[in-house]
Amino acid sequence: MLNLYFGSYLLQQRLIDPETLRKLLKVQRETHLRLGVLAMQEGLMTAEQVKEINDIQRRVDALFGEVAVQKGYLNQETVDSLLQLQKRSTARLTQLLLDHQLFTYDELEAVLKGFREYNQLSADEEEALERGNVEGLLAPYMVLQCQLAGVTETEALTAYGSLFLRNMIRFIDHETVLDIESQQLPTEDMVAVKQAFSMGINIQTALMMEKEVYQKMAEKHARMPVAESEELMDASVLEFLNLHNGLYSIWLSDHEIRPFLEPPTKWTALPDISGDEWIKVPLQTAFGQVMLLLKVEETS
Repeated sequence: MLNLYFGSYLLQQRLIDPETLRKLLKVQRETHLRLGVLAMQEGLMTAEQVKEINDIQRRVDALFGEVAVQKGYLNQETVDSLLQLQKRSTARLTQLLLDHQLFTYDELEAVLKGFREYNQLSADEEEALERGNVEGLLAPYMVLQCQLAGVTETEALTAYGSLFLRNMIRFIDHETVLDIESQQLPTEDMVAVKQAFSMGINIQTALMMEKEVYQKMAEKHARMPVAESEELMDASVLEFLNLHNGLYSIWLSDHEIRPFLEPPTKWTALPDISGDEWIKVPLQTAFGQVMLLLKVEETS
């Protein structure tokens, strides 16, 4: 999940444009992460050392880790740790930057060095992110989403996402987690509800999910069966969205921002969320995915 921090850093330093980053993030799940790239990302090997071993592997049938140990660049314990880390996909974005020839090994080594100095995450903080610390993951994800959407209200929207996640855990499902690698696109089997509010800017908030998830969420919030009544389902989910936005209004008031909240409604037709203007926050619950959507519109 450090990919989120790294992607944000690349944008801030103008080392990559939003469109290219968005394309890379979409395909990173299918990317094979090579051990040498991971070792370089972790600051354990230089670009020259990685290239040297890659050259050896072209001539000799040997694993990268084996050669790195033989050359004295890594010990076996470090190789084992990297192999475990490799499964958690920390450096897939780094791999893609090389695969798409956006940077050479030497250039990427310099970028990674600058990233580590800029980010200044401790080993404990990095480990917490890799374990899936919810709050730690959400903040960089929201920042990156705001950057891709060209939105400047990063602090307010990050607070919104963080509060929504806590409210999902508190009122709906305590196992709710951020699931950025599994974003569902709208289908006929999905339902969406929305609520807008203004605070100098107009913000459209929405929840989108499959119908079965919608029913389960409604029952979780209502604490009673609602499958026989679409009206009860709608009322329960709309009440939850309104409850959350009401709590968020308190946060805004504490920051001397007075919002105007419109009544929540069910969307008659699913929104087109394919554009960059939508901030998409996919949350996985025990009963399915709930997609939080945010869209910011400047007032004239």
